[in-house]
Amino acid sequence: MSWKQYVTVLLFEATNVGPLHVGDQDGELLMDGESGCAMIPGSSLGGALRAWLKQSGAVERQVWLSLFGSPKPDGRRPSNLYVHDLVSEKIALREERPGVRIHGAAGAAVDKLERIYIAPGAVFRGRLVWTAAHEEQNQAYAQAIEKCLQALHQGIVRLGAFKNAGGGRLSINHIYRNTYNLNQLDDYFDFLQEDGEQTTTLKGRWMKRIMDENVSLPGYRYTLKAKIVSPLLIRGDEFSWPGEPDAAPIRTADGKWYIPGTSWKGALRHQLCRIVHYYGRPELEEQAFGSDAEPSPGDKKANGDRYGGIVQVMDAMIEEDQQLERQWVDYFGIHIDKFTGGVINGALKQERTVRGKVTFDLFLQPGKQGKDYEAIAGALLLALRDLAEKGFALGSGSANGRGYLCGENLQIATPEGKVTVHFGDRRVDNENLANHWICALKGVS
Repeated sequence: MSWKQYVTVLLFEATNVGPLHVGDQDGELLMDGESGCAMIPGSSLGGALRAWLKQSGAVERQVWLSLFGSPKPDGRRPSNLYVHDLVSEKIALREERPGVRIHGAAGAAVDKLERIYIAPGAVFRGRLVWTAAHEEQNQAYAQAIEKCLQALHQGIVRLGAFKNAGGGRLSINHIYRNTYNLNQLDDYFDFLQEDGEQTTTLKGRWMKRIMDENVSLPGYRYTLKAKIVSPLLIRGDEFSWPGEPDAAPIRTADGKWYIPGTSWKGALRHQLCRIVHYYGRPELEEQAFGSDAEPSPGDKKANGDRYGGIVQVMDAMIEEDQQLERQWVDYFGIHIDKFTGGVINGALKQERTVRGKVTFDLFLQPGKQGKDYEAIAGALLLALRDLAEKGFALGSGSANGRGYLCGENLQIATPEGKVTVHFGDRRVDNENLANHWICALKGVS
């Protein structure tokens, strides 16, 4: 980076609100060996922000190319942005999450998974520095970075692995920004003395910002609020919490029950698969969720790996329902020998289930070429409607009536407008837009 007249330093504090897995080449979590703090390389953050600007069209192409740099036939255009590594303030808690890989068409478990994450709640300090030749360029860069941080805060931009299944979301708490004009002597010496001091000791000239929750960015965002009306069991590790039954709901490191993004995303994909096949649009499943299929010879897009989808989800935290006397219910039963059909002596089982309120968040990444966004939006609308109206269950024991939900409302925020489905009185706000997506799914203009 070559310093120009204006230099802007931006400090921010962010908390990971979901599981985070940023690993090395061997898949191990990046941790400071001495302090136990988690690390996010600046290259990971910078690459994620650049990729989002490129595909979303949120700012002009020339702006982000100048800010992040780009290759040229006669050499590389240098970047005007420097992204520092992010390090957690304290020792980061780790949690192991069991899971299964779901076959999209069959809806059955293919194999079991065990993954290690940084637990939600780790606080990171970030630092961005950019330089500009004049005030107009500096403002353009600042607006681009502002949109990037909004996308990061809203969960559109995510970091690390397993992003589409709920991993890598950061929530930005505070932003501090200061611009130095190097043509002014006082600013020049202040910049030379600038050492990235902590936000708690910043001088008065720094500008403090809090993220605006109402900023709308490109993409489709779904928010389903529902109640768990029949006991839910998504099994966790029974050895993690002493004194729990043989089978108990999965918890975060701080003891909160939740529905993993991997779990409800797999169930939703299975239902969407049924819907798009009914309408004769089976290709929409892989457009939305990606594919695990091996690439055909000469297919450069897959490069020997899976196709990525455009659906991103979050873990759904289970909140207490004040109308319930208690949130959990235990069930007792016996184990049956599958070969003889008889009871296995001494093999009694105790299973703990959970009830409460839950919010599901889903986002469609914008700007991916070759994707029929309106048809996918219609298919997701129908699949989430089915989830909200007990059309399919989550977790184990669906044959015994477990894991069914009753929806309160579904909100879909899009560039074309907002659609809200009220399940209680069976009313739809902006029904014309919802019908437009359904027609796109049916292939009707």
